[in-house]
Amino acid sequence: MLHNLKAPLGLTKTKARFIKLKVVKFCILNENLLWKDASGVLLNFLLKNEVNRVMQEFHEGDRGGHLYWKTTANKILRAGFYWPTLFSNTKRRLCHATSAKSSKVNEFVSINLEVHIY
Repeated sequence: MLHNLKAPLGLTKTKARFIKLKVVKFCILNENLLWKDASGVLLNFLLKNEVNRVMQEFHEGDRGGHLYWKTTANKILRAGFYWPTLFSNTKRRLCHATSAKSSKVNEFVSINLEVHIY
């Protein structure tokens, strides 16, 4: 734990510097963990159990629109949420959902083509 940005005793200079650089981006305000982005905006840092709910809401819910994964990830950021694997989680989840839907569409198209040929 850092107090006044002083690393615990016994760490090498490299490890102490690494910890300081990581911790500077975090803030606790009203018992909420916040992450400061490059422009200084504080975003709510989500825990693992909250990530799926937020991704689902921004993709399928009222805030969503079944958009491209990068658009969805940026929309989540603009709404004030952050977690370290935001972009990779969003890409994995939405690309998987898109590929599953496209295979169903291709299946439907091939069935329609067969029907139209006869």
